[in-house]
Amino acid sequence: MNSLLLCIPFAGLLLCIAVMPLVKPEWWEKHQALAVIVWSLLFIIPSIVLNGAGETTETVLECIVNDYLTFIVLLFGLFCVSGNITLEGNLAGSPAVNALFLAFGTLLSTGAGQHPHHLCRLHPE
Repeated sequence: MNSLLLCIPFAGLLLCIAVMPLVKPEWWEKHQALAVIVWSLLFIIPSIVLNGAGETTETVLECIVNDYLTFIVLLFGLFCVSGNITLEGNLAGSPAVNALFLAFGTLLSTGAGQHPHHLCRLHPE
């Protein structure tokens, strides 16, 4: 039960990242770091109380090294691979426009017989 309760801050952070840029973009732009800190503390403080400082420190460091850094490396790789993809038009960049482009690309790739998750792998031919 304790580990399930400790998932709430993570879900809250994901919800903030997904919803706040659409609902309150000005607020999110100014207070993004504060929101991340608050949600992180809402995980760390109860975890220290429940599991102790040593185990919590180990868990946080493990998340940073094993999850966060590997995710950043993945993003860097995807950024390098997709560097030659250019979308042109007169649409202003926003989360809604980005979501439309992603949905359109998903429909195209599904219609072409490829599922979107297959597009992230290299297929030697």
